[in-house]
Amino acid sequence: MVQELGRFKNNGYAKGIKLAKNINSGTSYQVMGIELLPNNKERVAKFATPFFSIKNKESDERKRQALLARNNQNQSNKEKKKDRKKLKKITSSPIAAKTNVTPPLRKEFEGRRISYVKNLVFESEHLTVKIWDHEKEDGDIVSIYLNGALVLSKHLLTNDLREFDIELDPEKPNDFLLYAHNLGEVSPNTVSVEIASTVKAETITLNSYLRSCEAVLINVKK
Repeated sequence: MVQELGRFKNNGYAKGIKLAKNINSGTSYQVMGIELLPNNKERVAKFATPFFSIKNKESDERKRQALLARNNQNQSNKEKKKDRKKLKKITSSPIAAKTNVTPPLRKEFEGRRISYVKNLVFESEHLTVKIWDHEKEDGDIVSIYLNGALVLSKHLLTNDLREFDIELDPEKPNDFLLYAHNLGEVSPNTVSVEIASTVKAETITLNSYLRSCEAVLINVKK
């Protein structure tokens, strides 16, 4: 920073010099002088003092406050820019659908209470089912539902196997339900069921009445 101090007589000293209010503190200041009206223009008198220090607390404080205000403004601008990017991302991105939400178990079917008697797990979603009358043939008539959808309708149970295929939903527990249309000669309506994949088979017994049904839950191993 350069400040013009004024005009002074060449008597070796000067007093009453006021520094500019905005001059900064520092350690590399000099006072330099030059003869204004030399008798010999080819021999102009010049001088410079050694380096000295200046301490200006008011100027330093103003500089510090200005720097702090500038930093705060820069930080505020960065935060505003960040918020705008975040808002843009939120408004432009589609809302992701919820995943891995297990639907609630069915508690009743066509007014009949459901009792879940077993949980089965298979590696495959493609299964083969075989059903037959659990003991002696007594005229039981049943339907089989998978996840509420009819897969076998009003079948008369005998000791002969009735075979059919089912397709599981791999993303949720599948309810396999026995629905009784009558109770046969001996109550309740009872059926033996074999559910099999290519690597394993499970055999279960399901009982159903006219006001309740038994079912199993079948999951696909992930």
